[in-house]
Amino acid sequence: MSMWHAKKIQNDMMMNTTLPRLYKKKDIAAMDQLMIQQYCDNGYQLMNRAARAVVEVLLADFPQPASLLVVCGQGNNAGDGYVIARLMKSKGYAVSVCSLIDENKLKNDAQKACQDWQERGGRIIHSLPDLHAFDAIVDAILGTGLDRPLSTEWNHYITRLNESGKPIIAVDIPSGLDADTGQCHGQTIRARKTITFIARKSGLYTGKARNYCGEIIFADLDVPDAVYQQFTPLAALLNWHDCQSYIPPRAPCAHKGDAGKVLIIGGNQGMPGAVIMAAMAALRSGAGLVRIVTHPAHAPLIPLHYPEIISQSYDLPESSGKITELLSWADNIVLGPGLGQDAWAQALFQQVCAYQKQAQNGILVIDADGLNLLATYAPAYLPRAVITPHPGEAARLLAVKIKEIEANRYNAVRQLHRFADQVVLKGAGTIISNKKQIFVCNDGNEGMASAGMGDCLSAIIATLAKNINQPDMLAACAACLHAKAADHAAAEGKTGMIASDLWQQIRALLP
Repeated sequence: MSMWHAKKIQNDMMMNTTLPRLYKKKDIAAMDQLMIQQYCDNGYQLMNRAARAVVEVLLADFPQPASLLVVCGQGNNAGDGYVIARLMKSKGYAVSVCSLIDENKLKNDAQKACQDWQERGGRIIHSLPDLHAFDAIVDAILGTGLDRPLSTEWNHYITRLNESGKPIIAVDIPSGLDADTGQCHGQTIRARKTITFIARKSGLYTGKARNYCGEIIFADLDVPDAVYQQFTPLAALLNWHDCQSYIPPRAPCAHKGDAGKVLIIGGNQGMPGAVIMAAMAALRSGAGLVRIVTHPAHAPLIPLHYPEIISQSYDLPESSGKITELLSWADNIVLGPGLGQDAWAQALFQQVCAYQKQAQNGILVIDADGLNLLATYAPAYLPRAVITPHPGEAARLLAVKIKEIEANRYNAVRQLHRFADQVVLKGAGTIISNKKQIFVCNDGNEGMASAGMGDCLSAIIATLAKNINQPDMLAACAACLHAKAADHAAAEGKTGMIASDLWQQIRALLP
C-alpha cells in the first residue's frame, strides 16, 4: 500500500480525533480547483490520485487477477474510470471499458485519461456487455454535479447494472445520487463500496443514500488542512464514541435525586405500551425516579408489572389542577408517547406547553402525538424544548409533503427550529441540530424500524439532560447512545429487533 494511501484513506466508521466534516458539493468543487491551482502540477495529477485510491480498494477486494468492467459516463467521473482501468490493466487484471457516451465529447483531464487508456492498448465498447462475465463493476458514470432527474436512457443503464448482482464499486458517489441531499434523481447505483474524494459529501450519509452507498471509504488525496479551513462544513459525523466524554460517571455518593426525575406524559386509553417503553428506557439510561402520567384505565396496572415505575392517573376534569404539581416535581419531561389526539390528550398538551413557557428550567421532549398536536395547535417556539420527529411528523409540522422533507433533510432540520432549541430528524442517518451545529448520527441500523424506538429515544434525551456537561450536545449524544445500543442489539439479528431489546444495551454503554 502506498505511503499516502496508508496515511490518508480512512474508513468512515473509524474514530477520528476530530469529527469528520461533511461539505456541500459546491465547496468540494472549489476545494478541487484550489488543490489544482496551489498544490498539484495539474488536474490530471489529482485525477490519478483519486484513481489510485480506488485501485487499492479493488486490489484488496480482489487480490487475484479478476475480470473488471469499468462503466464510464461523462465529465471527470468518467476520467477517473479510464485511469482506474489503465492502472488495473497494468497489474494484470482483465479490464473492459464501456463508455455510455461518445468519448470524443470528453474534455480536458477526462479526455487525456481516455487517450492514455487507448494508447496503452485499451479498447472501448459502447453498449453494456453480458454483465455476468465480470467479477466486479466500477461505476464511473455520473459524478457529484448531478442535480436533475435522469433520462430514460441513463435509468435503463443503471437498472441493468444493479440487476447484474455483481459487486459495484462507486467512484466518488453512486451514480444517480445527489451529493448534497442524498436524494435519488432516478435509478441509482447500489454500490457495495463507495470511495469518495477530497471531502465527505453531505448527501452520502443520510436519507436514501444509506440504500446505495454501501461501505463508504474516504480518500482526502492529500488535501492539506489549509484548504479545508477556507470552507465551512455543513455538518459533522458523530458516533457514540465521540459522545462519551459529555456524560460523566455517577459520583460514588450519588442518590436517586442526583440521577434525575423524569416525568413521562402519554398512554391514552388502549396505548399504555408507549409510556412503559419510555419509562424503562429512562430507568436504564440512568434516571433516578420515573413517573408516568397516563389514562386512568392503565395507571393502577403498570406498577404491578413494572414496580420501578411510579404511575399517576390523569382524568378530566378532576386531575387538571394536579398536573402543575407533577410538572414541578420533574427535572425533565417527555410529552407524547401514546398520547393520542382526543380531548384528554389536548388538555394535557396545552397544560404542559403553558407550563414550559413560564418554567425557569428543565427540558421538554416532544415526540409522537405530542408532535401531531404541536402541528395542530402550533404554540410557536417552546423554550428548552427538544423535538424528535420522523419525516411524516416533520412534514406535518412544516405543512409540506413528506417528499419535500426527504428531498433535503438538512434544510428541514433548520426549519424545525421554529419550534424548539434542539431537533432530531429521525431516519437512516438521523440528523440532529442545536442551532449552532448540525450532526449526522453515524450509528444505527435498519433493525430500528420497529414500534417503540422513538419512545425510548425521547426518554433517553430527558434522562441525559440531568447530568450532561454540555447541554448543546444533549440531543446528539442521546441519539448516538440510542443508535449504538441498537447496533449492539443487532448482534442477535436486525430483523425482529424490538425496542425493549435496547434497554440492557443502553445500560451497558453508559459509564
